[in-house]
Amino acid sequence: LGVNLLHAACTGWRDPRGMIERLLDDVGRERLEIDWVRVRGPAFAAADNRLLCLHLVRVGFTPAVLFAADGTPLLASEAIRHKSVIMERGRFAPVTRLNLDMMALACQQFCADAGAAQPAAAPCEIMEITINNLRDRGKAGDEEFLARVDLLSAVGKMVLVSDLPAFYALAEYLAARHVDRTAFVLGVPLLRELFNEGFYKNLAGGILEAYGRLFTKRVWMYVHATRDAIDGHVITADTLRVSQHLTHLLDHLRVNGLIRPLPCDETQLRTYSSEDVRARICGGDPTWRDLVAPEVAERIEKLGAFGFTCDV
Repeated sequence: LGVNLLHAACTGWRDPRGMIERLLDDVGRERLEIDWVRVRGPAFAAADNRLLCLHLVRVGFTPAVLFAADGTPLLASEAIRHKSVIMERGRFAPVTRLNLDMMALACQQFCADAGAAQPAAAPCEIMEITINNLRDRGKAGDEEFLARVDLLSAVGKMVLVSDLPAFYALAEYLAARHVDRTAFVLGVPLLRELFNEGFYKNLAGGILEAYGRLFTKRVWMYVHATRDAIDGHVITADTLRVSQHLTHLLDHLRVNGLIRPLPCDETQLRTYSSEDVRARICGGDPTWRDLVAPEVAERIEKLGAFGFTCDV
């Protein structure tokens, strides 16, 4: 690696991404992981370290990269070591009030549930985006990525970009970084998807293996309620129905406190997605501002992100 680094720095500095790709020449990705990179100096004045760290995930040098609340790339093994993590997965294109409300509710509930066992340090609030969720209409553009990081930074959230679509793989990644306890925040629709056995065909033990690997890593799942799109009834983690042969599995996880409902005021419950907000932005509907935090709206207007154009 040292020889490759010297060679790349001397001969490939004009192309920082290509320079990174050559670091593991004749070493092998299975033998080494590179999960953080930083370049500086006049030769790299045009380089963005956030994009270079993202490139590490794209080329398979690391399963994930972590960014601080100000957008600075972090070394995950140091930043979250021996800390509790509350993580919400989503597209965040853009991050909505609902996303932030879910995180806030989960933090309150997590601190109450952890009680005396909770470490002195506050849990790290991390918004996680998979590489697949970064893609917009099939492309994972740099501008799209930077816009999402900027908006999440505006509301003070850390960001993890991963190539770990399965929750059990994400839990194993965090456990390998010696996280104290992990809480995943998700909505009922995503929880329902997680009981789709088709997602686990690659595992010899199927869905049972997936949940075994997930919940042996000191993990809780906090689930936010939703409204049924057809009859308007509220569905919570306690009232969600899955396929008959999986009912006992879901009941086991609920009874043992591994899947936990977040408190819900049914009169105030609203369900909408980033896609809904984005459609309003692109359509020139000013009500999109009601669905995002003021800091986010300000940044969207300043960046011209997600199809925003100045009002005429």
